[in-house]
Amino acid sequence: MRIFAVELKLLGMSAKCEQCIVRELSSLKALNKDEIIHLSNCKDSYEVKKGETIFSEGDTMNGVYCIKEGTCKIVKMNSKGKSTILKFIKKGELLGQRSVLSEEVSNLSAVAVEDMKVCFIPKRN
Repeated sequence: MRIFAVELKLLGMSAKCEQCIVRELSSLKALNKDEIIHLSNCKDSYEVKKGETIFSEGDTMNGVYCIKEGTCKIVKMNSKGKSTILKFIKKGELLGQRSVLSEEVSNLSAVAVEDMKVCFIPKRN
């Protein structure tokens, strides 16, 4: 775990949620100190390259994504296979919370429009 924290620091990512500025920009600010510490211990942080898909329509959402850096687009495929951009998601926003709360598969896709740093917070842990 120590090596992972060092790697995150080298990537410019905070290993601790309580020290992350994104927490102040999102609904995560409602969590108390103990909840933030638990969250920090069970989340995974990683990089997403421009053009990579974060999740796709039909995926089962097993957690939410917290955007630490970068931007992604939320897209919906029509019946002809063409995607429509619905909105852009940027630093400080969460992805996937609606599907996690409703326990339904995702009806949208998220694709990075630039290199991103994200944290994945599993729904059970």
